[in-house]
Amino acid sequence: MGPENAVVAGQFVGVTPSTVYSPEIGYGWIKAPQQSFNASKIKQSNALTKDGLLMTDSVIYRVDMPAGKYFLTITLGNTKSVGDTIKASVMVNQRLVSDPINNSGSNLHYSTSRKQITIEEDYVEIKVLPFSAEVGLYGIELRPVADITPMSFSSALEQDTAEVAAFGRKLEAALDKNPEDITLINRLNIINKYLLAAYYYDIGWWSWAVESTGLSIFDRYDIASDLLRQVMADPRDPLYDKAAYLLGRIHFWLYKEQHEAFDSNEYQKFFSLIRPRYPDHKVLGMYVGEKIPNATSCVSDVAHAPVWANLQRTANCRILNIIHWWVDSVQAENGELGGKFGDDVEILRWWLPAIFGLDDQKARQGYTRLVEGVWNSGRLERAYAKKVSDVEHAAELFRDTHPAMILMDYGNPVYVERCLISMQNFRDTWTGITPRGHRHFKSCYFSATEVIEEPPVAVDVPMNARATLAGLWAAWYNRNPTILRLFSEWGRSWVEDADRTDKGKPQGILPAAVTFATDEIGGYSDNWFHPNLGWHYYKWENLGGVIEMYNQLLGMYAITGDNIFLKPTNKTYDLMTNVGTRERSTDIQPGSEEWAVGYLTGKKTNNPIAEMYGLAKTLTGSTRYDPFITQAGLPYSKYLATGDKEELRKGFKRLLGSLNYNFPMFTSEVKFTDRVYVPERELLFGMYTGHIGSGFEFPAVAVTWKNTGRDIAVLVNQADRKKLNVSLFNFSLEKTVTMRTWRLEPGRYRLKTGPDENDDGQIDKPGMEMTFEIRERMHQLAIPVPSNRRFAITIQQLEPYQKAAFSMPDLALSREHFLISNPDAREGETLQIDVTVHNIGNSAAKNIKLAFFVDDKKIDFRQISTIQAPNDLEPKWETVTTNWVAEKGTHRIRAIVSGREKEITRNNNEVSKTVTIK
Repeated sequence: MGPENAVVAGQFVGVTPSTVYSPEIGYGWIKAPQQSFNASKIKQSNALTKDGLLMTDSVIYRVDMPAGKYFLTITLGNTKSVGDTIKASVMVNQRLVSDPINNSGSNLHYSTSRKQITIEEDYVEIKVLPFSAEVGLYGIELRPVADITPMSFSSALEQDTAEVAAFGRKLEAALDKNPEDITLINRLNIINKYLLAAYYYDIGWWSWAVESTGLSIFDRYDIASDLLRQVMADPRDPLYDKAAYLLGRIHFWLYKEQHEAFDSNEYQKFFSLIRPRYPDHKVLGMYVGEKIPNATSCVSDVAHAPVWANLQRTANCRILNIIHWWVDSVQAENGELGGKFGDDVEILRWWLPAIFGLDDQKARQGYTRLVEGVWNSGRLERAYAKKVSDVEHAAELFRDTHPAMILMDYGNPVYVERCLISMQNFRDTWTGITPRGHRHFKSCYFSATEVIEEPPVAVDVPMNARATLAGLWAAWYNRNPTILRLFSEWGRSWVEDADRTDKGKPQGILPAAVTFATDEIGGYSDNWFHPNLGWHYYKWENLGGVIEMYNQLLGMYAITGDNIFLKPTNKTYDLMTNVGTRERSTDIQPGSEEWAVGYLTGKKTNNPIAEMYGLAKTLTGSTRYDPFITQAGLPYSKYLATGDKEELRKGFKRLLGSLNYNFPMFTSEVKFTDRVYVPERELLFGMYTGHIGSGFEFPAVAVTWKNTGRDIAVLVNQADRKKLNVSLFNFSLEKTVTMRTWRLEPGRYRLKTGPDENDDGQIDKPGMEMTFEIRERMHQLAIPVPSNRRFAITIQQLEPYQKAAFSMPDLALSREHFLISNPDAREGETLQIDVTVHNIGNSAAKNIKLAFFVDDKKIDFRQISTIQAPNDLEPKWETVTTNWVAEKGTHRIRAIVSGREKEITRNNNEVSKTVTIK
């Protein structure tokens, strides 16, 4: 159906409004539509659906044909855009065919219905009655019902596209010999629909899939759903069960991603249809809520090991199996994991315990590969998203990848500089000064170069702190004065706005939004808590976005020591204490103190607000938050507040209650990588590092580890700026691990290690004892850990050192910027060696010495007078080149830089690569 001269899809006959029925041609309109339309600009259009005829009233189409059984397929849809609901009924020879056709729950601009009909006359009259204002008619198919050619499969429900395609090729070969065989033609039509649906499902959200099809995963899944429903029109079809299973999976994952009731109903309907016939199908069982034990093996518990250690070891095994599966089986060279970069990066949020705790190199490799993939993807500009979107989505590409690299690859200038560059956007594009004299974001929709300054999005929201996390980590590293000045202005503005009571906002609580143009609390809304920004997470009571700003302010307090940044945290706690614990209730006036406290305290366990107060406790050392943490916090923060290891066991019960089952739902079945959840992942990160939270909020870790692996269990019992207490259990042979301390202040310390048979953190018998000094932030200690013994480490400050002003350069070299031309050179040829010397501190580096070595022989020496600090957020470096005449053999080429001033760290002053000369 379409206009004159329209392109007609294969096997179809073109029909226009002027194709009036006559016995001579045997088909045409009895009652014709009057208009045609073009939908070719809709990206889901194909040869059939790119144009059609517009129905504003009922139409009747007649075909002269023998009586018998047929499949009637009719394609209806929108005429102009995607998303408009269409609805119509179809009658055949005065009889209603089925329930009304509609596209509810789909974002397609069309909907296809395939039904079996019986024709008793020698003609068919198809009457279409549109219920929507405008319905497009794209095409009609009438195919005779025929016997089904048997098909056998090696598995009952899996897609088996290779087997189906092979069977299709046999039918094509038969059709070549008999091109008029309508049975073969119609059978191939259904097989090809199934194969296309399966292909669209399989290719997921890889970048190449979007580029090659021009369709998002949602478009493709809607198309696949439409195709598979056509397959299921015939219960005799050998592909019927496979189509039902695939439909269930499609709508299951759409529901997981979008939480639409339609998808929930659909996946349950299709799974329920086939479950009775396949009661032993394990993956189908997982989809319908059964817990199928994880088949991947993990080691058994050790009787004399602490309970927490056995549980941690099992959890580590389970998590590493998942991470390694993604790295080994899925991850591409560009870092992608198949769920598009914007969602892939979210999977990294629970990889940090494997890296900072277990020192797992495969997890580190996979993490770094995705970080570099995002950086080189072309989706970033000036270290932020090129494409304008709301901050929750636009920030995640950079926010979920780069900040943690500052700790993971400590001192590497590449990641510090990228984070500094990102904050140029904060200074130059995102923020400005309001009429009240406050620094605020101009909007919550922005890219690196563009800000949407139109109501209602022209507001600053607490979730904008997602875009600044990289700056917070960079400021932690080098106290960059520009970032600290800008963040101080912004943070103080939010502190002052929290004190305001406009629109009935309780004093001390952060509002949901602040209008940039007018400083109005609550944005373009008549209240302070619902800024009308569309997404649910901008509503104050969802708390997740609000917590982002609390964490930003806590980070600024940790860096600057300025108590002003604690005011909202403490005033909110005061309000909670004064009002008392409240249940969430619809009877309470929205926006009132009781209403706000109901949301702050209403979640009795695993409360994210309690976790935020756990972070506040970590950074301030205060115990005032302990009652709330003890009542509603996550297991590790509860343990720190109470010392009760039963809290850890409860956390592992929930963690392993998920990880011990349904491995494919964490791996091979996943279609949206941002929906790979590991519950209670904060428990593992806390036990290993002493950090409250997931690890990316602010670098408040007490310790990280090297050379641990999955057989050394770790529990940080106590950690502050002057002492550290850690319990360990080594399930394997004695080995030496490296403990990196991060929060201990400069001073002289005593380290003790030894057996701890009671598992109370106290050393029973003297073991290793030593004193050492800490002068830099990160200090490394090599500690032998005996085999199969309960073991403890204690560190206590003996003498504090005066804190020096944090104004110092930081000379840094990186492998990324240490380049050797012609590394495959032969003996006697010249190699050019380029090294870039960076300064990532906050003061100028002077009188810099740079030496080049091949093995232990110095081959060149250079001096650099000055490299300025990147205080203007622009990277500062100088590249030096030298040459070396190659000598036969394997050689280690090194560059070492030094300066006269104290540096943030000297762990980044040397870089090396190995070459083999023939």
